Amino acid sequence: MRFMKKQRRARKERGESNPFLLRLQENVRRALLGGVGIVAAGAALVGTSSPASALPQGGEVAAGAADIAKSQAEMAIHQATENAVINWQSFNIAANERVNIFQPNAQAALLNRVLGGSPSEIFGTLTANGRVFLVNPAGVLFAPGAQVDAGAITAAAMNITNADFMAGKYAFVGAAESGKVINRGTLRAADAGAVALLGKDVVNEGVIVAKKGAAVLAAAEDVTLDFTGDGKVAVVPSKAAMKESVTNKGIVEADGGLVFMTAATGDALVSSAVNQEGVVRAASLDGKAGAIRMTANDVRLAAGSVTDVSGAKAGTVEIGGGWQGTGDLAHAENVTVERGAAVRADATAADAAGGTVAVWSDGRTKFAGEITARGAGTGAGGAVETS
Repeated sequence: MRFMKKQRRARKERGESNPFLLRLQENVRRALLGGVGIVAAGAALVGTSSPASALPQGGEVAAGAADIAKSQAEMAIHQATENAVINWQSFNIAANERVNIFQPNAQAALLNRVLGGSPSEIFGTLTANGRVFLVNPAGVLFAPGAQVDAGAITAAAMNITNADFMAGKYAFVGAAESGKVINRGTLRAADAGAVALLGKDVVNEGVIVAKKGAAVLAAAEDVTLDFTGDGKVAVVPSKAAMKESVTNKGIVEADGGLVFMTAATGDALVSSAVNQEGVVRAASLDGKAGAIRMTANDVRLAAGSVTDVSGAKAGTVEIGGGWQGTGDLAHAENVTVERGAAVRADATAADAAGGTVAVWSDGRTKFAGEITARGAGTGAGGAVETS
């Protein structure tokens, strides 16, 4: 394994391109059909005071068909076509306000694009029965107390063309320096749905729930998400060399599904970081094991953090790369697991085997935490690698 790392370092010294493109393929099945919701937050999104009145302003239907109705502190959006795009001058929701989106079915998708140049601030409630996308290059903040419940949620501090969106191609481009996604509220997808946060910097300090689905936190200048329903979630990062980061200080749960955290800037994941400081959990649910994957140039699991795929059927954790550096997960250059950080892949069902944990880097791996992959009863212990 160390010989493989020397080969990779030698390639870098010779100026050869990194053969690993960031491509995530994971079995989340119907989560891919469930869609994604995007929320972005700009650098100015640090306040905790909700405006007395906000609600989205200046909505114009740009593709598909939808009707917008506003009454005092509530807005109702009735989507008439399977896919639709609404351009807004602003998209804010005050603490006492709510926006309800009524869609033809759970697979219907609505793109809300903000053109006004100011970040979106969500303090109130957003509901939808289908897939909701909130795209604002200036950023989006989900403030403490914000509640989002949808079939699926995608929030992006980027942009996407009408043609791509209407065709089901989720190619997001142009994350700006101020393009941040910050969640301090609660984002909840329906079972087998997805929550995706995309931007130059992504921060979760709240709660994200995507049971039997996918929770994706991805930082890059350009990102293409592949939710094709074929068992794949693909994240293709940009080629630009900006500093990008993903930080979790809250709770991310995808029981029976996938949590994927990545910060990437292209072939070599230059100047990118993933910091796991909170709780990330993908326990088994209804017989399906969970999975957690994290990668960037630098990956850090902080003291006190919990990364857990335990359950009746123990799952898989991949930090910085797959088992012995194999698989499709792009490799980290440096991985640090601090003292007091816990990674768990324990079985809880009678006589079930433990799960799999791989901690990998092409450069330096510093491990001082704790990993467990215990079997239950007579079940075999799992597999653990730090390399």
